[in-house]
Amino acid sequence: MKTLYFTTIVVLLVSMPFSSKAGITDDAPRFSLGFYTGPVVPTGAERLTEYWGIGFITGFQTGYFITENIQLRAEIDYSMYSFRRARFRGQNNYPESQYKITNNTSSTMNLSGAALYFLPLNREFLLYAGISGGMMYVEIGDINVGENGQELTAPGSSKSGFSAGLTGGLEMRFWPSTSLFSELGYRYGYTPRTRTHYVPLKLGVNVYL
Repeated sequence: MKTLYFTTIVVLLVSMPFSSKAGITDDAPRFSLGFYTGPVVPTGAERLTEYWGIGFITGFQTGYFITENIQLRAEIDYSMYSFRRARFRGQNNYPESQYKITNNTSSTMNLSGAALYFLPLNREFLLYAGISGGMMYVEIGDINVGENGQELTAPGSSKSGFSAGLTGGLEMRFWPSTSLFSELGYRYGYTPRTRTHYVPLKLGVNVYL
């Protein structure tokens, strides 16, 4: 009896219909929580791209549908970039056999809000695009060259400023309350004396409550 009851519940849940009109319907959950990660690429002629390359982004987001097609979203994420060691050695003439390089980290943190418009392709797939704005914090770490008390340091810096961005993505509802999404964006930070911009590719999951 318990097995039959459990099987019936599972069948009912699986057979629940997806939204066929837009991001939500009147009786669908409007609030969502999400997590994402993926690659991030620094762009432009600025210090972040001087010795740092492709990294990874990790973040959390929460959203609320104010209409069937429009969602307001808040998010916070952290990106860390890889150090281009060979380029640093080549440009500064530091042979690998003579110089040890340590403490070379670079990262960005972004806190932003966004407005998104969702366009349904069919019952399961939703295409969306939007704009965002918020605050960006950028940290360029020191680069230490040498060892045994004979170190030279290329000093880093940290700065913060306003940020703006464009984004677009595809969301797939594989369960009434859960979806997978991929999203490509562009972020531009108005940081002092330089501009910080990068392209994140987010791969994540949303849970609707």
